[in-house]
Amino acid sequence: MILGVLMLKLKAQEHARLVERKSVGEGLVQVYYNNTWGWVCADQWDRHDADVVCRMMGFNGSSFVSWGSAVIEQQNDQIWMNNVRCTGNEDSIFSCAHDGLDSINCVNKRKAYVRCNDSKGVRLVGGGTIVSQGRIEVFHDGVWGTVSRYYSRYKELAKVVCRQLGYGGGMLVPSSATLGPGKGVIWMSRLRCNGDEKTITACGHVGWGITDGNHHYDASVICTPTVRLVEGQTGMEGLVQVYYNNTWGWVGADRWDKQDGDVVCRMLGIGGSTSLLHASNSGNYAILMNNVQCTGQESSLFSCLHDVWGSHLGANNHKAGVVCKGQGVRLVDSGPIKSQGRIEVFHKGIWGQVCRSNSRSQQLSQVVCRQLGYEGAEQGPYGTPFGAGVMAWMNNVRCTGNETLLQECKHNIAFQTGYSRSYVASAICTPSVRLVKGRSVKEGFVQVYYNDTWGWICDKQWDKNDADVVCRMLGYEESSSAVHRNEYCGQEEYITWLSNVQCSGNESSLFSCAHDGWENHHCSGRCAIIRKAGVVCKDPKG
Repeated sequence: MILGVLMLKLKAQEHARLVERKSVGEGLVQVYYNNTWGWVCADQWDRHDADVVCRMMGFNGSSFVSWGSAVIEQQNDQIWMNNVRCTGNEDSIFSCAHDGLDSINCVNKRKAYVRCNDSKGVRLVGGGTIVSQGRIEVFHDGVWGTVSRYYSRYKELAKVVCRQLGYGGGMLVPSSATLGPGKGVIWMSRLRCNGDEKTITACGHVGWGITDGNHHYDASVICTPTVRLVEGQTGMEGLVQVYYNNTWGWVGADRWDKQDGDVVCRMLGIGGSTSLLHASNSGNYAILMNNVQCTGQESSLFSCLHDVWGSHLGANNHKAGVVCKGQGVRLVDSGPIKSQGRIEVFHKGIWGQVCRSNSRSQQLSQVVCRQLGYEGAEQGPYGTPFGAGVMAWMNNVRCTGNETLLQECKHNIAFQTGYSRSYVASAICTPSVRLVKGRSVKEGFVQVYYNDTWGWICDKQWDKNDADVVCRMLGYEESSSAVHRNEYCGQEEYITWLSNVQCSGNESSLFSCAHDGWENHHCSGRCAIIRKAGVVCKDPKG
């Protein structure tokens, strides 16, 4: 039953509408062609396609994209579009790549569905490439303007804005300095949100355009993704939860595989998956999504085939989980030198900086560097030589130096206690790879640090791709050549840790490349006459 129709006429023969709507700006997508309305098949349907449709309708992009529960009946339903592939910048869905009008081969048999942002408009700007963070702006009286955090309820405001934009939650950034102040009119000030409002405009405030602050108080927010990992040891692992219809719920483990895990990890911005997790279903959340079938190339789990949204028992009544690549901690803003930088930790789907205690900076650096696989740490620099990030997760971190993970160190929660930018933690790690016996610091034979011991790499299959990875680990642009040299058994004091290294050339670490395993290959028969692997690196650009 069609509850309502929203339609916009563009240029001749380019019409789109939303039908079977639950609210304004939400429904199944239809397009008008050859004097007939027809469905858009949900094959490859994603956020970029939904954004274009919503802008056609006069909305500020989409806040949610999915397949509808309605199934296409090939014999009775007119299908006009399939495999729509928008970049997200088009003015019309008809300008997007697709399989051609009158395309009838709808593989997943589902109709494309969108929920558009509130027509009054709210957006996040100034967040760079991270679309889930930025300065809050609202659209009023035909003009975009900022929102003041001056005497506003931080937590509730962030919750309302992020939910309106379709995210799972959010937090207000205490200072907008790192995201930059806005310009022009300040539309809203002294907001009194309760946290359950559907739109920011439903929050109480002193009146449109009335403010006693300036742009220094512009509110910025970081929204959390619509997928999260819970019950894991670090933010890089855990059971998967998805946010749908204003509720968090589990993903069922039926047919759960690595392709599905890869998509979840990419949604969180942390690369692919390394392994899968399962757990019996218990707790306060229902299984909202089951029988997920991703190809592994999707940008969102919601673009994958799955059963209709709802409360599922599942064949095995187990919850799906994943372990994503990485350690849940990283060093950033150091240019090409990957072994140093500002320390950030991954938590609740967001990277945030770490603030050290005044007396434990060296112990903090030791834990972080060891967690990242480096040999050790130099004294961490004071001040902010690598800049300051948008927000902090950990404050007054007090490591003993013996912890396995940064997350095990005693600390305060920065968003609860506040933090000083002068205590933003940085680390300079000692690389776990080095060059020796070279004519300069940028060339030589490669040694790797493993099991508390330095060792050689046998040059079996050693080529420029492998050498490029080594050079990038050391902060160089790439290699100019791979080097080989004969050494016979018993001539060197070091063992040979690696053999048959096979990098693609794009890895960030040599240890991510395929090889014959960690063992002493010296005089093992595989590399009895040691031809040691070496490199000549190029200087960084600029």
